[in-house]
Amino acid sequence: MQRKIDQLTESRRRIAELDSGERLVLPPEVVAILDRMRGLGISERRVRLERDAWILMQALDPQVMPQRIREKNAGFDDPETTRLYLACDQSVDWDPYDPRLDRLIDDLDAWEIKNAGDGSRPGT
Repeated sequence: MQRKIDQLTESRRRIAELDSGERLVLPPEVVAILDRMRGLGISERRVRLERDAWILMQALDPQVMPQRIREKNAGFDDPETTRLYLACDQSVDWDPYDPRLDRLIDDLDAWEIKNAGDGSRPGT
């Protein structure tokens, strides 16, 4: 009975993976980035947008994938970049007059200035 339960549990897990589709068409490194995003608390809405962008990139210009993977991981390795990424994700649901938006814009401007001349600029 336990073996049957384990088999069914594994089947459910595999079906759930197929439902998302990303594991079928994207390299494991990209799927790891999407899983990392989920682990950071980034909304599933944003993860789906990111997934779709990766699928499009792979279809249109697969040669850029390795570099973009490195850039995306470097971005998530940087705490400030990750903080801003999360804030931008959350800000989608904010009222347009929310005072936090002004602060976020200032933070994004400061990040851009700081990273403008940096050839290793994290790409998120």
